[in-house]
Parts: sequence; C-alpha cells; structure tokens
Amino acid sequence: MPRKAAVQLTDRSRTFFQQLLANPPRPEVIGVQLQYETSRVAAPRMAFTFRFVTADDVGPYDEAVSLELVRDDDGDGATTSRPKSPAEAVDDGLPKLYVSADAFLKVLGATVDVDPQTVTPILYDKEGNKMDPNA
Repeated sequence: MPRKAAVQLTDRSRTFFQQLLANPPRPEVIGVQLQYETSRVAAPRMAFTFRFVTADDVGPYDEAVSLELVRDDDGDGATTSRPKSPAEAVDDGLPKLYVSADAFLKVLGATVDVDPQTVTPILYDKEGNKMDPNA
C-alpha cells in the first residue's frame, strides 16, 4: 500500500499552487516549500511560511507533495481521482509542494487550503481547526 503524502491539499490549494508554478518568478523554480520558522513580524513567535524553491533549496529530508491527481478506473466504467502518491511523483519532473524537514512533524496529517478572499494558504489540523504554529 503506498504511503500518503505528509499533507493533504484541497482542490482550491492544488489549483492555486499549480497556477503559481505555471509561470514561476524564475525559470529554475521547481516548487513551493512549506516552512516552519521564526516569525519576521511578531517575534518571538513561530510561523508557517511558503516560498518558491529551486532544486538547490530542497534538502534530502524535505518531503515532496504532488500537485497532480491520478484518475483510476474502479472496474465498472466509473473513474475516480486521487492525489498522486509520493512514490508515483518522486521522479515525474513536475512542480510540487515541498514540506521542509523542520516543519514535517508539526504539519504531518494537516490539510492545506487557500483563503479565497486573501489568497493566503491556511493549514488545518486533522479535526479541521486552523493550525497555530505556536501550539
């Protein structure tokens, strides 16, 4: 059984990241990275941040989350879509969301969504509560 991605993406966040990466700010950008770091605004607090990354920015322990869906035929003519597993996406050459090794345990099992009014990524825990990076 293939392992699940570190975080789940809503359809809205998947589309948001795909659109961002369709025309990246620099040609060498391979994805967006979710980080857990000291806030630059409200010190001494921690914050979840997102930034564009190149291959040199991604560390060996960072987790890649595919932005792609795979269509499966369930045998009776109907098809379903599911997120591409990490094993299927590892060498596909497509842009991804990378979870920094520093953020991995903090966000494991979370869902990434995007606030449609502010166009800001938001993280929700397994119970659907907005995640506080300082909790």
